[in-house]
Amino acid sequence: MYTEKKSTIQQACAGFLERRYLLHRPQESDSKKKYQEVTNYAKKRDIMTNSETAKIFKAFCDEKRLEILTHLREAEHCATELSDKLNIGNSTLSHHMKILYDSGIVNMRKEGTFVYYSISEEGSEQARKVLDTIMKVNKDTPDALLN
Repeated sequence: MYTEKKSTIQQACAGFLERRYLLHRPQESDSKKKYQEVTNYAKKRDIMTNSETAKIFKAFCDEKRLEILTHLREAEHCATELSDKLNIGNSTLSHHMKILYDSGIVNMRKEGTFVYYSISEEGSEQARKVLDTIMKVNKDTPDALLN
């Protein structure tokens, strides 16, 4: 009886882990197709997926990243300039820049051994649209639900 319970629990855990893996790993063929379908649908209708929206908000959720954006508003900077101005190490800067770059807010270009970063106009506009969409209040919503 103990082995039956154990095997049932193991099967349930294996099923859970498999479903979780398929949901979070778009590399699998079926889940990759589904992921592509959702992404293509969203792009056709100029809608961002929740994942893309979360990347934008993640980019703005750190004081150092906001400080980086403040410096990039002034002009394009190379990575070494930014790490010196912010007094942070290269690995920390690289981590923050990856998040900003993945969100689409920052552009990156390589010139020789230097990497230069600038604010992306397209990414900035997309971030504005996302915030406007999320903050838009539906006029048909009763006032009692808004409070």
